Amino acid sequence: MSTVLFQETIRALWDSIDLGIPEFTQDGRVDLEIDDIDVTLRDADDDTRMIAEATGGFLTENPSSRRDQLEKILRLNLALTPSHAVLVTSETNRTGMEEIRIRAYYTYSANDVGHLADLISDVVSAAQTYRTVTAGERTAPRSIQDTGFGHGADETEDIVIFQP
Repeated sequence: MSTVLFQETIRALWDSIDLGIPEFTQDGRVDLEIDDIDVTLRDADDDTRMIAEATGGFLTENPSSRRDQLEKILRLNLALTPSHAVLVTSETNRTGMEEIRIRAYYTYSANDVGHLADLISDVVSAAQTYRTVTAGERTAPRSIQDTGFGHGADETEDIVIFQP
């Protein structure tokens, strides 16, 4: 039953943003690319939710750098929690690398494709932010650069996240 809800919800989302007809993979997923971030939409195993997920980068294999990286990720998690409805995990992928996975869960009973679009946006935004941390870059994620925020700032400056 959940597969039907998943497909109906995806079709409603595609209709609401004029994407035409969605293409489902053989295993029932839908893959899309937003701002260079690959997002996978798939049905959860509990028949009540959809999962939107993306990769937020990879942890370094260097133990001392990894500790710094994990500390930054944990601090970033804390800073983003009030504004993003995502779950961030570290998982070993098929190649044996530790991958940062960003997930959001959409409940079918919400019946609100606008909310689903917001969750997908949160996944993309978080993936961009975590990729900056995992790549060791000190530049703003592309979405922030595109808005002109921080225009003229030195690329070596840190991004500061303010919260109430």
